[in-house]
This record gives sequence, structure tokens and C-alpha cells, in this order.
Amino acid sequence: MKTDENYGATIDYDSNDAGPTTLPPFLNVLTILTFIGSGLGILSGIYSLLTIEQQRAGLAATRSLLRSSSFGGDIVRAQELMLENFYAIQLGALASALCCLFGAILMRKLKKNGFYLYLFGSAVSVIIPLYFLGFGFMGQMILVGSVFTIAFVIMYGVNFKHLK
Repeated sequence: MKTDENYGATIDYDSNDAGPTTLPPFLNVLTILTFIGSGLGILSGIYSLLTIEQQRAGLAATRSLLRSSSFGGDIVRAQELMLENFYAIQLGALASALCCLFGAILMRKLKKNGFYLYLFGSAVSVIIPLYFLGFGFMGQMILVGSVFTIAFVIMYGVNFKHLK
């Protein structure tokens, strides 16, 4: 047992003194938030896969409502692109959420591989939708939403020094 000046607490060290074996508080919070976000992403992806027919019907209703609006045409086209590439986008989102989830689990065990897996999942979560949807209306919304993804990657990167 030694006292760690970074945390002001007594921390158990491995027998080879390679570093602390307890989870730093900030990394703990990040991984919990990742569990929540990834869990919601997995549930959302499964729900989307199960409700594809309702989404197709929703596109027909949206098409008739927004036909005359110039902005509405962008929304309709984005929905059409999403439905044309539905399985690739949804399976990519599921794979991304699973990678982030397993990456967070590994980071809770202080493994560097967890960061790399999380980074891969985060990149996939942005790249796959942009590949299929382009940089139109939905692509711009994806880029706006990726601010959170980038922020989490940076925050995990700050904690990289605690990983082995």
C-alpha cells in the first residue's frame, strides 16, 4: 500500500509496482456515462431494426406533408437515403455502440486496448452514416452530434496515462 499524491488516498499497487490498480474518479464517471450511452445506442439500434416497416410508413407520411416546402425536401431526401441504406447504417451503429461499450469495460480494467477499441467505435459512429448520407442535412446533423463523440475521446485521452 502506498499513498498516491494525485488522489490523496491509499492505493493498492500490483506486486510489480506497475501503477495503481484502482480506477481514477474521472475515468470512473466517463465509463459510467459510456455504459449509459452505449446501452441506449444498442437498445435504439435493436428497436430501429424491429420497426423498419413503421419507419417506411412514416416516410410516406412525411413526404406528403413536406412536399411543398423547400426545406422539407432535404428532410425527405435524408429519410430516403437512410432507408435505402438502413441495414448498413443500423448495423454500423450497433457495432459502434458495442465497441464503445467493450472499450469502456476494458478501460475500467485500466487496459490501453480499451481506449483504442473505444476510439475505433467512435470513428465508426461518425464515418458510416456520413459515407451513406453524405454531407447534406443529415450529414450536417451527424457532424454537430459528433462534438460529443470528440469530447469523450479527448476526455478518455486525458486519462490514457492511467491505462496499462
